[in-house]
Amino acid sequence: MTPVRKHKLIIDGDHGDCFLGMAIAEPDYRVSLLLNNSLGIKLKSVDPVVAEQSNNSVSFSRFYSVSRFNNTCYDLISNRSSSHKLIPKLPKIDYLLRISGEDSLELVEMIMRKIRSIEEITGVFLLDNDLIYENKIQQLIP
Repeated sequence: MTPVRKHKLIIDGDHGDCFLGMAIAEPDYRVSLLLNNSLGIKLKSVDPVVAEQSNNSVSFSRFYSVSRFNNTCYDLISNRSSSHKLIPKLPKIDYLLRISGEDSLELVEMIMRKIRSIEEITGVFLLDNDLIYENKIQQLIP
């Protein structure tokens, strides 16, 4: 069995990171394919996010892509792993889409419009950074 590599992600507002929450009842590989087709990106499975919850390490699937059009990076992260939630305050959110390297509100709005046009996705929401900070999310992510 391959050992899990752990890297720390510290979320702060200085890097133009934006988080979208998505509600969709599809498996992670299917969500990544839907986003790839809609956004013209190439999300690929990478090392999972590993969080400590109740003295256990819980893995949350993760897909990553860099845009071929600009320097924007995308991380699709599952908010659920069996009965665990990465962000317990967001029980209805199935996936997080972290958009890094782009602070253009117009780009984020365009991405949200494209995601909303995907039939399988029930909803997409721009998450408040205060909520991200408030939850003290210190995830292990390359």
